[in-house]
Amino acid sequence: TTMNLYYCTTITDAAVIALATHGPSLKSISLYQCSNITDAAVIALATHCPNLTKVDLRYCRDVTDEAVTTLRESHPGIHIC
Repeated sequence: TTMNLYYCTTITDAAVIALATHGPSLKSISLYQCSNITDAAVIALATHCPNLTKVDLRYCRDVTDEAVTTLRESHPGIHIC
């Protein structure tokens, strides 16, 4: 499953957390310029989406290197941009 939330500036962590929790088959998600996204959403993806292979976090300014590292460690070989 692929989810494109490109430039959805109103999307929140709560929505991504719900998506991650109820969508374990998610393989790819674009959160490009989703300015309300924080580490909480990224950690939820890392925790609940074992099939994830690609995440676009460009211009998600509230996502830290720590959250990205957690995602990389839980998903070896994942493509993060």
